[in-house]
Amino acid sequence: MVENFFYDVIAIIPARAHFDKVEQLNMKELGGNPLIYYAIQEARKSKFIDKVFVSTEDKKIANFSKKNGAGISYIRPKKLTKKNILTDEVVKDFLKKSKIKTKIIVTLLPNAPFMRAETIDKIIQLFKKNKSDRIFSVKKIKSSIWKSQNKKDFFNISGGEKLDKNSFLEVAGGIFVSNLDYYFKKKKRKTLLYVNNEIESLMIQSVFDLIVADRLIDIDQTILLEMVKSR
Repeated sequence: MVENFFYDVIAIIPARAHFDKVEQLNMKELGGNPLIYYAIQEARKSKFIDKVFVSTEDKKIANFSKKNGAGISYIRPKKLTKKNILTDEVVKDFLKKSKIKTKIIVTLLPNAPFMRAETIDKIIQLFKKNKSDRIFSVKKIKSSIWKSQNKKDFFNISGGEKLDKNSFLEVAGGIFVSNLDYYFKKKKRKTLLYVNNEIESLMIQSVFDLIVADRLIDIDQTILLEMVKSR
């Protein structure tokens, strides 16, 4: 199916069936709904996203996504479902094959169930204001990071709890906002970071993560953040 409409902002949720550690992770139940449900719903709540799409090779994921308001422009080829394939490759292929016309692409990872529409919208607004090629969500690393100098001696490179302008960051929260140039033009890209809170940054990578998230999913995020601060 080829889309002929123009959208100012679209969301693409890449959701393959075979996750590295857990089969059908995106359809595992969390809080009474499949994991992918949360990304779809928050994308649909966004004030700026005109249309939500899911990129998948799996009929079960595709059918669920359509029933919950997401579009399926085409079935992802199996060559783009392998472990070493980057998310950007999947999104670029989606844009080529579906021929969707848009200015801004919001990529939302389905294994970030605590993401909120308000945060998605904040990042889109920052993207528009700063005229960057990409903004993506990260979190501060609070634990100490140690590096081996000669397989014998180790030294601390992070500073642990002391968070300042030199804090270490890691990609987390599953939100990437980009323009078309980021995917299709070879040039120096302007990339910015959005530092997300610890709760929205939680990513599901294993069955253990699912069990923990299931205990948290129905608790108000304000309460969860207070709990995190009190550690």
